[in-house]
Amino acid sequence: MPTFGLTGYLAAAIAALALALGGAGVLLKHSYTANGALRGDITALQDANEALQDARKRADRVVVAHAAANAATGRKTARNRASLDAAIARNPGWASQPLPKEVLDALE
Repeated sequence: MPTFGLTGYLAAAIAALALALGGAGVLLKHSYTANGALRGDITALQDANEALQDARKRADRVVVAHAAANAATGRKTARNRASLDAAIARNPGWASQPLPKEVLDALE
C-alpha cells in the first residue's frame, strides 16, 4: 500500500475542498437564478391581485348604484300605486267600469 505522506494528504484535502467549493458555487448560482425568477412571478401575481381587487371594487360600486336605482324605482312604484288607489277610491263610479280596449293597449 502506497503511503502518501503529509503532502499527499494535504493535496487530497485541497482537491476535496476545491470540489466542495465548486459545487457550492454552482448551487449558489442556481439558487440565485431561481430566486430571481420567483421574484418575477411574485411581482406578476401581486400586480394581478391588485387588478382583481380594483375590478371587484368597481363591481361593488355598480352593485350599490343598481341597488339604489332599484330602491328608487320601488319607492316611485309605491307612490304611483297609492295615487292610483286613492283616485279609484274617489271615483267609484268610473272605477267600476271596464277600461276601453284602446286605453288598455296604450297602457301596455
